[in-house]
Amino acid sequence: MDLVLLVVSELVGNAIRHTSAPWSLHLALRDDAIDILVTDTSPYAPQPRPPHTDGTGGWGYLLVSHLTTDLHIEPTPAGGKTTCARIPW
Repeated sequence: MDLVLLVVSELVGNAIRHTSAPWSLHLALRDDAIDILVTDTSPYAPQPRPPHTDGTGGWGYLLVSHLTTDLHIEPTPAGGKTTCARIPW
């Protein structure tokens, strides 16, 4: 469960930090995984950047990409995007 909370926190935090409202979070429990979907208004995919050891960021998307499977971006009809991640059980 801690892994799910970390990934949700990173994805929602990135949406809040880098895009404008509104945002939405959808969790779906599957037989073998949990799907995490975060939707925002920006059409731009997250851009991984080098992590900084001074606390200024760069770790979130890197962590999410290492902790999840099937991480991808889907465009929304309204012109935004949904970041989709899966965590296997």
